[in-house]
Amino acid sequence: MRLKVNLELLNDKAIDINYNYYITSLIYKFISKSNIDFANTLHEEGYSAGGKKFKLFTYSTLICHKYEIKESYILFKDIITWYISSPVNEFILYFAQSLLNECTVNISEGEFQVLNVEVLKSPQFKNKMMFRCLSPIAVNTGTVVEGEFKQYYLSPENEKFIENIKNNLLRKYFALTNTLPNDLNFEMKIVNLDKCIKGKRINIKNSFIKGYNPIFEIKGSEELIKIGYEAGFGSKSSLGMGLVEVYYPKGKI
Repeated sequence: MRLKVNLELLNDKAIDINYNYYITSLIYKFISKSNIDFANTLHEEGYSAGGKKFKLFTYSTLICHKYEIKESYILFKDIITWYISSPVNEFILYFAQSLLNECTVNISEGEFQVLNVEVLKSPQFKNKMMFRCLSPIAVNTGTVVEGEFKQYYLSPENEKFIENIKNNLLRKYFALTNTLPNDLNFEMKIVNLDKCIKGKRINIKNSFIKGYNPIFEIKGSEELIKIGYEAGFGSKSSLGMGLVEVYYPKGKI
């Protein structure tokens, strides 16, 4: 289930360009206003699979055609479009309810008016689809160096990038359904590798996430494609990573 939200800046204040932490905090705050028990369980426990916990939601960057960047701040000068997605319908309904009741939201120093909220129709999921990013995809892994666990992020050039995405989707699917999909096939091909390898570095309270914006084709399990579309591809989804939309190359529908 996915929402499309249009926002307008009211107080003409620039916000921290690394705004992901503020948005994630806002989401939990708004869900708490609708159902505090659900919000607390989501925040503290989430959905578990393979020793990992997932929040099973993700969201896009703030999409705006007119903006100004000064140092580490961004000032929006036009209507903003923002998407939030989850396979857990209660999550979306609780968030939408509070959003409509409040009418305004605060992100960093900015105050935004909620112009409209729309529930989007899900695409028809097929065993071959193309996607592009509405927020960067992060794929993390780790290793032990001198007795200390070190986390790092994989580039799309790394042979484990796609493998780790598949494994992450399998865990998310199991966390949601407590079972594995009937079809485990998963092939992913990045079609703009030369244009996306630079990536984007995002600061979350002095902890950095490295994400990438590939256009990619997936062949295989419709169940894994669907969970990726709804809950995000890759890791750090609840911090606004890995939201995609269906991509139609020119001349193809």
